[in-house]
Amino acid sequence: GSQGYFFTFQTLLQFQFLLELGFAVVLKQYVSHEWAHLHVEGGRVEGDPAARARLAGLVRLARRWYLGVSVGFLVVAAPAGAGFFAWRGEAGVDRLPPWLALCAAQAVAIHYTPLPSMLEGTGDVARSQRSLLTANVVAALGTWGALLAGAGLWAAAVQVGLRALVALALLLPATRALRHIPVSTDEVHAHEPEWRDAFRRQQIRIAASWSAGLLMFQSFTPIAFAVQGAVVAGQVGVLVQAFHAVNQLASAWLTAAQPHMGRLGSLGRVEELRSLVRVTLLRSLGTAAVLALGTLAMLGILEWLRPQYAERFGSLWMAAGFLTAAVILQVTNVWTAVVRFQRQEPFVLIAWLAAIGVVASNLALGYAFGGVGIAIGFLLVIGLLLVPGVLLIARSRLHALASTRSSSI
Repeated sequence: GSQGYFFTFQTLLQFQFLLELGFAVVLKQYVSHEWAHLHVEGGRVEGDPAARARLAGLVRLARRWYLGVSVGFLVVAAPAGAGFFAWRGEAGVDRLPPWLALCAAQAVAIHYTPLPSMLEGTGDVARSQRSLLTANVVAALGTWGALLAGAGLWAAAVQVGLRALVALALLLPATRALRHIPVSTDEVHAHEPEWRDAFRRQQIRIAASWSAGLLMFQSFTPIAFAVQGAVVAGQVGVLVQAFHAVNQLASAWLTAAQPHMGRLGSLGRVEELRSLVRVTLLRSLGTAAVLALGTLAMLGILEWLRPQYAERFGSLWMAAGFLTAAVILQVTNVWTAVVRFQRQEPFVLIAWLAAIGVVASNLALGYAFGGVGIAIGFLLVIGLLLVPGVLLIARSRLHALASTRSSSI
C-alpha cells in the first residue's frame, strides 16, 4: 500500500509542468541561438553586445518565471493532492504531513529547473548531465536510507529535497557567468522586442504538446490507484519508473546531438542533418533495447528466485509492455527533436490524440485487466498512432527545409 502512495506522490509532482508551460525547453533553444555569438572569458560572458543583452533578458525572465511557478505550485498542488488522497485513501495511512513536506521540497527544486537549459544551451551538455546525475544518485541513496530507517512516505520528501540541494549546489556555480551578465536594464529592454514575442509563441506551442505528454506519461499511476487501488498502483509505479529510466538513458545520445541539429539546420546542411538523425536514432534504439532486455532478464530471475519480492513489480507481461514502449519511443524522441530545434512545433495535434488514447486505454483496460491492460494499451497507442504520426510530420518538415534551402542557393 505505501509503495502505491509513494509513486502516486511522485506522479502528482509532475504536474508542475502544467505551470511551467515548456519554458525550459524553449529557453534552451534560444540560449543556444544567442551563444553562437558569445563566449566566456575571465568568468564573464563576452561577445556581440546585442546577443549578450538578449541572453541577459532571457535569464532574467527565467528567474521571474520560475519564482512564479514555485509559488503557483504550492498554491495549486498542495491542496489538490490533499483532496485527491482524502477522496481515494486508505484508513491508517497518514498522508497529509508527508505530502505537504514533499510539496515544500518541490517548490525549492523548481528553482534549479532552468539551470540545465542555460548550461546545455551553451553546449556544455556534459557538465549539466553530470551535475544532474550526481544529484539523482545522492537522492536515490538518501531515499533508500530513509526507507530502511522507517521513514515511510516521508522518504519522498527526502528524495526531492536532496536532489534539489545537490543540483543547486552544482549548477549555480556552473551558471554564474550566465546569471550575472554585466548589461544594464535599459539594454535588456531595448533588445526585448527582438525575441520576446517569438519566444512566447514557441512556448505556447511547446506547452500544448508537453501538456499532452504529461497527461500521456504521468496518468498511469493515478488511474491505476483510482481503478485498482494502492497495490496495483505501486506495481505500475515501479514499472513506469523503469520505463522512464530506459527512455532517459537511451535519450542521452539525443541530448548531446540536439545543439548540432539546430546548428546544421540553420546552416542549411540538410544531408548532414539527416545523417546525424540516422546515427542518433540507431544509438538510441540500440541502447534502449539493451537496457529493456536487461531489465526484463533481471525481473525474470527475481521472479524465479524470489517470487515474493517479484510481486512488487507485477507480471512480466506488464514489464514487457512498458519496456517495449520505451524502445520504440526513441523514434519519436529523435524525430521531434530535429524539428523542434528548427524552432518549429507541428506535433500538437498528434500529441493530444495519443494522450487521449492512452488515458482512455488506462481507464478501460486498467479497469478490466489491471496493470497488464494499462501497459499493453499504452504500447498499442505508441506503436500504432504516435510513432507513425510523428514520422509523417517530421519527414515532411525536413523535406520542406531541404527544398527551402535548395531554392535559396
